[in-house]
Amino acid sequence: MRKPRDLPPKGPVIIIGAGRSGSTLLHAMLDAHPDIRMLGEFEYATFDLWRAFWLREAPAQELARRAAAKAEAHAPKRASGKGRSSVMSAIQNEEFSRRAGIVRSALDQLYGLGESGEKYWGFKEIWVGTDPWHNWEPFDTLYPDALYVHLLRHPLEYARSNAAWNRKPLYLDRLRSLLEDWVAYVRFNRRRAATGRYFEIRYEELIANPDGALSALFERLRLAIDPACLAALERPWKASFQRPGWPQGTRATLGEVSGLAEIMQGLRYNEPAFDDPPEIDPNAVATARPTEGRMNSWQLEPPYFNSDGLSWRFSLSMHQQLHSLRGVCDTSAYPDRSPLRLLEDGKPLGPPHSLHKRIREEGQGRYSHWTENVLFFSTSDNSDPNENGREYMIEWQSGDN
Repeated sequence: MRKPRDLPPKGPVIIIGAGRSGSTLLHAMLDAHPDIRMLGEFEYATFDLWRAFWLREAPAQELARRAAAKAEAHAPKRASGKGRSSVMSAIQNEEFSRRAGIVRSALDQLYGLGESGEKYWGFKEIWVGTDPWHNWEPFDTLYPDALYVHLLRHPLEYARSNAAWNRKPLYLDRLRSLLEDWVAYVRFNRRRAATGRYFEIRYEELIANPDGALSALFERLRLAIDPACLAALERPWKASFQRPGWPQGTRATLGEVSGLAEIMQGLRYNEPAFDDPPEIDPNAVATARPTEGRMNSWQLEPPYFNSDGLSWRFSLSMHQQLHSLRGVCDTSAYPDRSPLRLLEDGKPLGPPHSLHKRIREEGQGRYSHWTENVLFFSTSDNSDPNENGREYMIEWQSGDN
């Protein structure tokens, strides 16, 4: 008899990793298989569903009410504390399973998974672990049978591609920050290995030997690698603009990032070309320049809706003239993409592209132009923008959108 964890999964195939690591290519290769349907990048949808069904005040109160009512029926208050606690715990677990079923049913109906002929489905959920809100608990509850495919790319190539895609010069401080992020992502995603449903794939091997790189995953799925999967490699993929060279001090920086050398060695990332990158003056780095164009502006008007703590929310999509900005929002894959500038009484606020957690907790002008064309922002002194009497305006260049 086969062990349960060796059976084909009822849950999704989830691609995890860091943006600019080749996840779009891997997604396309899996989606090309006739028995696999990939749904794209969920962009934190898993965490949003988790918060909506468990952590918001109303559903949390309802869970507590249901649990208390069932506990009273099975173990009245006069029962021993240990016995009642055991009953409450079992009821809460039952409730979590029930709500997870609701979410999975909603995904099934939304995407028509039950109507399609594929055996498996999946999606991308990269950038997991970027703040305390993003952890593995939602995945374990909503997708208890999921397979995790962790795609890694050489950290220096990841850093260079990330900087180029976001049109940022690769100064030494930025390189160090990207390398530290890479180490954090690798460590966090490797925690999935404890599930027994984890596959680690190097991007370089995926390109050089796709059959070998994907063999363990397809063996677990009990599928043969279809020629259509390999054909996806031949498609032209959008480049990350012109990639920058290495700043002065790159070699020394590699040794300063805690844990980097150990992980690189374990992944066999020790090719001479990367161990001794060329020392190029950062002032000579070639980066893509935004198209010159007319500066546009738009004055925002209340009401602004509080989205928790010091963060306020304004939907730019409410105005037809701002619909074009939807295509340049920051996303989990491209967190520094938006060209939007926010001004308070004519003075720039910032920093832009801020983590939403920092906007909520620290404020002081931080803002983010995020997915679905929503502006999350804080005021310069953390006051209520509906009542402080100040004017808020956004600016962007016509060539940027």
